Amino acid sequence: MENRKGYSWTAAVIAAIAIAACVFHLYTGMFGVLTAFKQRIVHFVLIGTIGLLYDKKGKRPSVLDMVLSFGMIVCMIYFIGNYKAFTQRNGQFTSLELFMGIWMILCVLYVTKKNLGWPIVMIALVALAYAYCGAYIPGRLGHKGFSGPRIVSHLALGTEGILGSPVGASATFVIVFVIMAALLDHSGTGDFFINSALACTGKRRGGPAKAAVLASGLFGAISGSSVANVVSTGTFTIPLMKRTGFRSDVAAAVEAVASTGGQLMPPIMGAGAFVMAEVTGIPYFTIMIAAIIPAMLYYAALFFSIDFYSAKSGFTGTPAEQLPSIKEEMRLRGHMVIALLVLIIALTMGYSPLRSGFYGTTAVVVCCFLKKSTRLSRKDFFEALVDAGKASVGCTCACACAGIIMGVMTLTGLGLKFSSIIIAFSMGSRILALVLTMLAALLLGMGLPTVASYIMLSILVAPALIDLGISKLAAHMFVFYFGLLSAITPPVAVASFAAAGIAQSPSGKTGWTAVKLGLTAFIVPYMFIYGPEILMVGKPFPIALAAVTSMIGVYFLAASTEGWGPLGKLRWYERGLFAGAALLLIIPGAVTDAAGIALGIAGLGRAFLEKRQKKIIHT
Repeated sequence: MENRKGYSWTAAVIAAIAIAACVFHLYTGMFGVLTAFKQRIVHFVLIGTIGLLYDKKGKRPSVLDMVLSFGMIVCMIYFIGNYKAFTQRNGQFTSLELFMGIWMILCVLYVTKKNLGWPIVMIALVALAYAYCGAYIPGRLGHKGFSGPRIVSHLALGTEGILGSPVGASATFVIVFVIMAALLDHSGTGDFFINSALACTGKRRGGPAKAAVLASGLFGAISGSSVANVVSTGTFTIPLMKRTGFRSDVAAAVEAVASTGGQLMPPIMGAGAFVMAEVTGIPYFTIMIAAIIPAMLYYAALFFSIDFYSAKSGFTGTPAEQLPSIKEEMRLRGHMVIALLVLIIALTMGYSPLRSGFYGTTAVVVCCFLKKSTRLSRKDFFEALVDAGKASVGCTCACACAGIIMGVMTLTGLGLKFSSIIIAFSMGSRILALVLTMLAALLLGMGLPTVASYIMLSILVAPALIDLGISKLAAHMFVFYFGLLSAITPPVAVASFAAAGIAQSPSGKTGWTAVKLGLTAFIVPYMFIYGPEILMVGKPFPIALAAVTSMIGVYFLAASTEGWGPLGKLRWYERGLFAGAALLLIIPGAVTDAAGIALGIAGLGRAFLEKRQKKIIHT
């Protein structure tokens, strides 16, 4: 009790700042945002202050935390109060302003390290050293070098660095959806997703795992964090899978893959769609539509793999009396779906993501009061806003730190140099460039939040793909996918490791099991590079044909990886035939589709004949 009293003032300050931040963003969502610099600095300072004062383990904030927080607030007040004079000096800054810029950079690095760890901070530090020491770097990566004041002014006193487009996306689009997700969670909508998924799939073989796929996909599209999704849904689904016979590493891998894929699910894509729209200039609606078929293929492949694994293991469904009732779930919380429909309708009508998010959030609040089962008390409502402020810290810190990296790259031209290196190593070969880009994305994305990973990759490697004639949309979707998949790919598979902790399974084994279950996800990006129909580009019939043949392809691939087909256990050569059929069907084209279907039929031939002979004998 004494300890709680000792820093209860901190909780009160954090709550006040979080509520103020939510009110500010909802207000600007309705009445229009401020100028870019003002909107972004208010957003970063408010959320960054929460990140400095709040500790997940309940520790008291240090003196350094409080000093940095106070200094950030002073910087914000100064820059907003002197904004007009500040912007009219054509890049001429006073010593005080440069000092404040240094302060902001230090705050970004410190708060990011505190909340996200060292990986992205180390990359940012290397980037700063690269900007300053460029004259001493030999070869193609060298440059003239920049002075300290030039680096500070570029990174902290404008909208090219810390307050660049990543924080811009966080300050306008992402934060509103975080608020919406927090309100949905406090209303019990997360339980509605899980229970409804169990009710729909629980009776079938491998039902709990299939429920995990559905629930994690729905929740993950909103949460924006693979690890957060694993922790929130996995604490329920993983023990349930283990109780029904799943090995611990398989249960953890299913949850990790399902949670990671949530950020591929339209319409929100865990805020990835909004950040991509901000970075590329491609309309959000175009990105959302392009993501539909790849997301379907991702989850269909995982669903097929679970089904074959369950059949191979002899699993049965859960008895109906042990499952939630879909009618009861719809009666209690089904009306909350209205809020999601309002959001989707607003997005499809062409409203900005910020305005659509405001409408969706308003709809959540209204829907909460329609029934007693979802009604929020005043305390629940304010707790949701406080949780939204805390949940925004990770994304905001990642965006600000990524802004430092992005600013250094634009200042030094590193992005173009890196792209030229990839092109040189690939010797002009598109497929080799794609493989190198994939490896770079998996390596650079290790341990990073999705948003930070994508932003860095969009500058470093996406331009190389565009230079090779790949469309901007396909190139950015490619790097987004592989940056995301680094969360389940060893050696640093943060989503797999989080799930392994819940399942008490070996982390390494869980990571490789997740790669096996998510194998289709590593192929899908190549599919839409060579077949733009997968991204909904082209005429309706070719798009529909590509979707159908690709779906058959991922079915064959799941059968091959699990060693189990629709008619039972597969022999080694049948697995090879299914694998070949999958690859041919995944590659768009009439010839490859026909060859893939032929191989698939050949793979089914032996089992079909044996089953027919047994039937004849028994009759």
